Amino acid sequence: MISAAELRGQGGEVLRGPDGSEVLVLQTRKHKAEERRFITIETVSDKIEVTDDHRMLVQGLDGLPMNVLAGDIHVMKALTGSGFQLVKNTSACVKMSEVVEVTLQNDAPVLSWGRTSRRFHHPDEACAFAVRGGQTCETVATVGRTFWEIGSGATACSRSHSASSSLTRWQQRRLARSRRGEWAIYA
Repeated sequence: MISAAELRGQGGEVLRGPDGSEVLVLQTRKHKAEERRFITIETVSDKIEVTDDHRMLVQGLDGLPMNVLAGDIHVMKALTGSGFQLVKNTSACVKMSEVVEVTLQNDAPVLSWGRTSRRFHHPDEACAFAVRGGQTCETVATVGRTFWEIGSGATACSRSHSASSSLTRWQQRRLARSRRGEWAIYA
C-alpha cells in the first residue's frame, strides 16, 4: 500500500483502477496546509474522507459512472471496487490540512481506500472508492475585446514520460510491484 503523500512528484507509479486496470501516475503536487472543507462519504462497507472538490464516480441516471464533486454527493450510489454501493451517510468538516493532488494518465479513475487503522496491508476492493485525480490541462476561454480567446491563462501541460522513451530501472521495479498487486493508494 502507498499513500498519496508517498507518491513521487514526477510520477511513474502505477495504481489499480476500479476494473482491474493499471493507471499511470503522471505527477503529484503537494499543496500547503490551509483550511479546507472535507467530506466523509460512508457506504455499508467503508468510508473515505476527501476534499469537497475531489472528483468521485457515482452512478448516473443511465446507470453508467459519472463524475461528481464529493461535496455534491448525497443519496446516490458511489462506484467502489465491487461496483456501485449506496451512500448511506455524508458529513462535512473544515480543518487545516495539506493535500496531495495526483494527476493520472488519461484522467483514469483509481481505487482509493479510507485509512481505517495504522496497519493497512491487505486492502479489500469492496472497501475502495473509485476516484479521479487532478486534471492535467484545462482549456481556459475568456472574452477579450469581443473575441473568444481560447487558452489565454491556461496552465501548461507537463508530460512525465515521452511515449517513445524506455522506462528507467526504478520505474521497471515499480511497475513490476504494481502488477503483483503490491501497490494501491489510500487517502
